[in-house]
Amino acid sequence: MYRHHARTYPKAKLAELYGLRWHAEVNLDHIKTTLGMETLKAQSPEMVRKELYAHLIAYNLLRHLMEKAAAQYSVPPERLSLQGARQSFNHYRPLMALLRTKQIAWQRQLLKMVAQDIVLARPERHEPRVKKQRPKSFPRMMKPRAVLKKKLGAA
Repeated sequence: MYRHHARTYPKAKLAELYGLRWHAEVNLDHIKTTLGMETLKAQSPEMVRKELYAHLIAYNLLRHLMEKAAAQYSVPPERLSLQGARQSFNHYRPLMALLRTKQIAWQRQLLKMVAQDIVLARPERHEPRVKKQRPKSFPRMMKPRAVLKKKLGAA
């Protein structure tokens, strides 16, 4: 029985699939951590869906920006930093809102900034499976903030 599985799932193919899984996990981690989706704030199922969609749209827009920068400056897109792209985009946001028209100069500069923020190639990267954050010693907020503030003022 096991010989059949060895032919169906060769070691090299399993290793390749594991590498793809690593990229998928990194991208999910980017959505959660880099884009701030670790804790959803919505309370109704409809609003949770909207919040998820908003994060996915933001992620895809940043990846599109990274693809354009990579193509224009001949850089492999997987080597560009998502966090760097987010920071560069946020740097130009006030200008975009102010101009509200296509301005080639700041668009080129934004793409250049994104293309220059290259992450190191880390083939065969292995990371420990551990939690990085320590639990806080404070109790969870189970009452509205206004009620807790009144209670704090009365003490």
